[in-house]
Amino acid sequence: MDDETGQKTRTPLRMTVGTWDTPVKLIFEPWATEVDLEPHMTVTMEWDNNDQDPQVEVVHHPESIQFFALVLPRVWDKHGNEVDI
Repeated sequence: MDDETGQKTRTPLRMTVGTWDTPVKLIFEPWATEVDLEPHMTVTMEWDNNDQDPQVEVVHHPESIQFFALVLPRVWDKHGNEVDI
């Protein structure tokens, strides 16, 4: 994205994930860091990379979602509380 001066600006990638009746495990690769989402829980993740636009590959499995990225995201719940990963 360009700003009004024509300079490239970096925009973080933000994604929200929620569960319904069953828990879901969020797995962040290549660190093998995990977050367990309980039923009816929602979290928002934000990837920011100052060197380039963030790129995240998402792989969905029946009981988990894997995120492959060069940096770990910030994660917070629907109340704005940061979640440790």
